[in-house]
This record gives sequence, structure tokens and C-alpha cells, in this order.
Amino acid sequence: MNDIRRWVRGVLIFVFACFRKPSYGEKVFCVGYRKTGTTSTGAAFRLLGLRHSSYNHFIWKVGQGRIGGAVLFWYTSKFDSFDDLPWLTAAAIPVMDKRFPASKFVFTVREEGEWLRSFMNWHKAYIGGPIDAEAELIKYRQHSEFVESYFKGADESKLFKVVVSQPGAMRDLAKFLGRESVGDDFPHLNKGPADLDV
Repeated sequence: MNDIRRWVRGVLIFVFACFRKPSYGEKVFCVGYRKTGTTSTGAAFRLLGLRHSSYNHFIWKVGQGRIGGAVLFWYTSKFDSFDDLPWLTAAAIPVMDKRFPASKFVFTVREEGEWLRSFMNWHKAYIGGPIDAEAELIKYRQHSEFVESYFKGADESKLFKVVVSQPGAMRDLAKFLGRESVGDDFPHLNKGPADLDV
């Protein structure tokens, strides 16, 4: 999807959100790094009855990637769950946790070799150009280390760590969120080239 289409789609979602009643109670944030099953997790949230928002190009560009702005808080108040930018970043997680203290966080993970293969295939197919695999792996590790460190010692009702491809993962997610399960396994979306990525 090119930038213009993403921008238009983001604006439309923003406009529709204007008519929703804000809520500052519990939110659910998927904070897994890209290519760890975040799209499938967003679909799982929807199946569990949550009003969900993924990456919104308009919101991201309006805020120019900055966290903590009034527009981002307002937009977040209009939905129940989130995945992708800006909510998964190390800058956003503490801010959202403080602003919406009743929130829960879902940390999607993959084995490093599997993740790197998936990411490289995705980059080759959709971005192109050279890429430093080691540098990308470092970013993946840094994100994982941040999430683990930030939530260290937190109550188990706060963070749910999951490999979305594991049998029974959807059932476990539903239990974590206090919702009735709609099946045992996650939906399988955003399949990447070559390795059928989640």
C-alpha cells in the first residue's frame, strides 16, 4: 500500500473515530516487534470482540512519530486494542502504561533465526535494496530486552508473552484478557513470502 492510500485510509479511520465515545479504562497493546505475529494478534483481538486499531499512517505522520501528544491520547481513547506503530515502541509503552494504567500488554515473540529469515524475506519482497541482517537482529534483541526489563516484576495479569504459532495460544490469550475463547489457535494473517510468515 503506497503512502497516499495509507494516508487516506488513516484519515477515514480518524474521522470515524470522532463519533465514538472515548474510554480511558483498560486498553490492550500488542508490543511485539514487527514480524512476530502482530497482524495475527490484531485479528485475534477483533475476534475476541475488541475495537481494534493497527498502524494509522495519518496519526503517525501528524505526530511525526512523537509520543505523548494530545491527538495520540485522544485517538487511543477511541479503541480497545492496538498493534504496530506507535504503540509497540520503547518510547510509547511507558507513556501508554501511565496514561491508561489498567491496560494489558501482549508480547509476541519468535525464535531469532526464524524471525530473521522472515524479516529478510519480507524486506526483499516489499522494500528491496541492501539490508544489514546483523543490525536488524540487534534491533530485535534490543526491543525484546526493553519489554522484558520494563515489565520485570509486574503482575502476571499485566503482560502476556506468546508465540502465536503455538497450539492453544488463542485460548490462552482469551483467558489472559478475561474473554470467552473463539478457538484454540490464532488466525494466520500477513503471510510473508517464502516462509508463510505470521
